[in-house]
Amino acid sequence: MDLQASHLFEKRPIIKDKSPAVRWFKEWVPQDLVATGGRCSIMKWVTDAKVSSE
Repeated sequence: MDLQASHLFEKRPIIKDKSPAVRWFKEWVPQDLVATGGRCSIMKWVTDAKVSSE
């Protein structure tokens, strides 16, 4: 019995995406605290577009 040939996902066509991959970076992002009313910074994943806009 050939398990790979009978696997459902093996029959899907391979789709090539022409758009470039999105690059992600970890950055400190300022955040407002509701409880204390102050500001803090949190480490967050942001995209390349967000990093270059700052």
